[in-house]
Amino acid sequence: MEEILPGVWHWTAVHPKIHMRVSSWYLDGGNVAIDPLLPPEGVDWFESRGGVSDVLLTNRHHYRDSGALAERYGATVRCHRAGLHEFKHGEAVEPFEFGDELPGGAIACEIDVICDEETALHLPAVRAVALQFQTQFAGEMAGIIVQRMVSGGVEMLVGAIEDPTFGPIGVCGSGGVL
Repeated sequence: MEEILPGVWHWTAVHPKIHMRVSSWYLDGGNVAIDPLLPPEGVDWFESRGGVSDVLLTNRHHYRDSGALAERYGATVRCHRAGLHEFKHGEAVEPFEFGDELPGGAIACEIDVICDEETALHLPAVRAVALQFQTQFAGEMAGIIVQRMVSGGVEMLVGAIEDPTFGPIGVCGSGGVL
């Protein structure tokens, strides 16, 4: 469990179904969990922070331990409307739309990567963006981007990787609106 920005907590845990590490977050402002898989400290870790009022899912596949937080704290679980068809076993999940302001001040932004409801969460209070992505590349799983936004200047993306099949690969492009 690491406080990566003031009031933004991040942790990883091994997902029991896919056997890979996945990322989860907690926002002190609003007592919001994002894509929660319980941390090693268990559900009690949230108690000292005031519990969990809301759970935000970046897509329908990230329900994970949301039910445990809803049961323990009465948290409301929220997912984009396009993903609600996944919840057929009595899970109480409330819909949101792209552009909605969600608990914790998060703004739901469409990214539509692995499914129609894939959502990035703009966190203006901490000048950051949280999103999940899963890219299988050279046998390793990439999982989280949380980046503090900087005012002024030119925003751009720069990246590089050494792929065993293709060799060095680079990317460069203009920045986004988030």
